[in-house]
Amino acid sequence: MTTTVLGRTRADPLFHPLYEELDRRGAVLYIHPAGEGAASPLITGHDMTWMVGAPVEDTVCI
Repeated sequence: MTTTVLGRTRADPLFHPLYEELDRRGAVLYIHPAGEGAASPLITGHDMTWMVGAPVEDTVCI
């Protein structure tokens, strides 16, 4: 799952049923950066979307 889905963060209540089902199954959810540079012009404006933005997105998401 990416760090955001259609502009929604993973904390959005919309995803709670999904997390409940994954938990019921004992499944693992892998997180992948969405490539949005953590929605920061300081990152995207300097072409650092993946180099800096991806680790920041993962960190903020978790």
